Amino acid sequence: MGFDIYGLNPRQHKEKPEILNKSFMDITDKDEQSEYFAAKNKYEEETPGTYFRNNVWWWRPLWEYIIEISGDLLTPEQRQGGYENSCIQIPGNITRAIARRLSHEISSGNHKRYETEYKKAIAELPLEDCEHCDNTGQREWEDGPRECNACGGEGKRESWEASYPFDAENVENFRIFLEQSGGIEIC
Repeated sequence: MGFDIYGLNPRQHKEKPEILNKSFMDITDKDEQSEYFAAKNKYEEETPGTYFRNNVWWWRPLWEYIIEISGDLLTPEQRQGGYENSCIQIPGNITRAIARRLSHEISSGNHKRYETEYKKAIAELPLEDCEHCDNTGQREWEDGPRECNACGGEGKRESWEASYPFDAENVENFRIFLEQSGGIEIC
């Protein structure tokens, strides 16, 4: 699962290719489908306010950071909507204000300090009991008991929280997207 974030009114740095005015679902020719995706990828790269995507593992820590530094700019529905694929919209004046706060965070290095502290906190999390093998390190397979593949036979594993990375570069990319987006829709 991922979070697709669309710019509501992205700044246009170049003309949108004609092929993107078609619905991909109406394109049946394989060569034209390839042309469509090539044009789409190039357009989104050259128009950074059009589209931003993170899978759920990367998005949640980024969204928590956004709430930490800019939650006061968002309604409760917008804050919650960022955790859901409900297509919540956040208008351009708010996304520009968030982008300004992110610019300050980036110029002061706060986002990198946050990343360091986040990674340290994740590393310090205690191991959890492995629910796949009931802490035994062994699982019952069709051909008999063997080492648990979830915990490597240890009976304990990393916390699920360790699956959610935070990266300063992701923050920087999101700031660029927000600045250019003209408002966003989180789906």
